[in-house]
Amino acid sequence: MAGFSKKSEQTASQTVSVPYIQPTIQKTALAISALAGAPIAFSKALEENWFKLGKDDEGKQYTPDIFQKAAGVNIIKGEDVLVTAPTGTGKTAIAHFAINKNLAQGKRTLYTTPLKALSNEKYRTFQQIYGAENVGILTGDVKENPEAPIVIMTTEIYRNMVFKDYMTGQKTSSGLNNVGSVIFDELHYLGDVDRGGIWELSLMFTPPENQILSLSATIGNNKTITDWMASLKDSPSQYVTFDTQKGEAAYRNIYDSIMSGKELEVR
Repeated sequence: MAGFSKKSEQTASQTVSVPYIQPTIQKTALAISALAGAPIAFSKALEENWFKLGKDDEGKQYTPDIFQKAAGVNIIKGEDVLVTAPTGTGKTAIAHFAINKNLAQGKRTLYTTPLKALSNEKYRTFQQIYGAENVGILTGDVKENPEAPIVIMTTEIYRNMVFKDYMTGQKTSSGLNNVGSVIFDELHYLGDVDRGGIWELSLMFTPPENQILSLSATIGNNKTITDWMASLKDSPSQYVTFDTQKGEAAYRNIYDSIMSGKELEVR
């Protein structure tokens, strides 16, 4: 499982345009999970349970970095989260945090990727981590265990599912049942000239009760994107950025709150 690496490659940021036309989506409150109202001690949840990062080359246990913990807190609070961080700094660990949170709450996770090859890679990796029976895959070529607790799929497949449900006004896609979070890997495809519309529709038609975790190494206009995403659901949306110089100061208060034993409500 990917952990935090001090050696990160620098990736040039890109500005991603957001669409000007938005559909009218019925605003609904976030679904209350099985753990709603029950406080969670984040020092335990973050360190001991959901952030299982493995060990480094010297056999030392990885521990979550500040930006990972900040993302985890917002995920637990039920907010949509966009994480922008260079490749190799631990975005995937945040995805695993969300997956484990959903498993603990009896919810499913949909993990979308832009490429069939990446979907196949994630499928094999997640099977090793969570067990083959708990992971499914949906691409244009492969359909395995589609109602598993964790399902990997191309973004096109996900777009088709949510768009069909929205246009028919019915919950016809069984793959959308009991979903806690939808994870969008490589969100910068939102700005792609040819394929960006797929990501726009996917975000616009995601059911309001489903939490969205987006990951990217290159998006530069984070707040513009999260403001737009929040406007779609009339629900809080946060962004967390890896920054070797500002990260410590930006997230120190959150970290201190976690480690001092303060508890936040789950919703």
